[in-house]
Amino acid sequence: MLIQNNAFLKQVSNEVASADEAKELYQKLLSEAILHSDAVGLAAVQIGILGRAFIMQDRDEWLFLINPKLDKIVDSQMIESTEGCLSFPGKSVITRRAKQITVSTQRLDDFDGERQQLTMWDKDSVIFQHEFDHLNGILLFDRVFIKQKRNDLCNCGKLDIDGKQLKYKKCCGI
Repeated sequence: MLIQNNAFLKQVSNEVASADEAKELYQKLLSEAILHSDAVGLAAVQIGILGRAFIMQDRDEWLFLINPKLDKIVDSQMIESTEGCLSFPGKSVITRRAKQITVSTQRLDDFDGERQQLTMWDKDSVIFQHEFDHLNGILLFDRVFIKQKRNDLCNCGKLDIDGKQLKYKKCCGI
């Protein structure tokens, strides 16, 4: 059953400690995800378990990530996309996420072995970042991207030499 309690969802998840714990999490995540035809990812915290694991769709299969890490944002290129969340049915926001990332995860078939490294682009990158946010207690609404107009004050907070906040056109909008 999906958790829709913001206070619970804002908790930071704990490392998965064993292969047995990981296998149990995988079964529970998969069982819940198949109930939702529009699901592209699901984090353990969304089903009430504070374990650092999630599943995400990769083509026609579910990819299971255990104790994942975001190792590198490959370039500074960003993607704007409309994201929804199973924990907030019917709601969506525009987000801005890294276009290409390198991540690592423990493997279910070799839990204590070397971490597997993956490079993700575009949609897969966005899904990973969304689910990874869940593990860190970050909700979809914390990532809302608001397009700035040229004469708006810049969201980055940089100040000019007089201590006044810069306008977008003179700062990040260059």
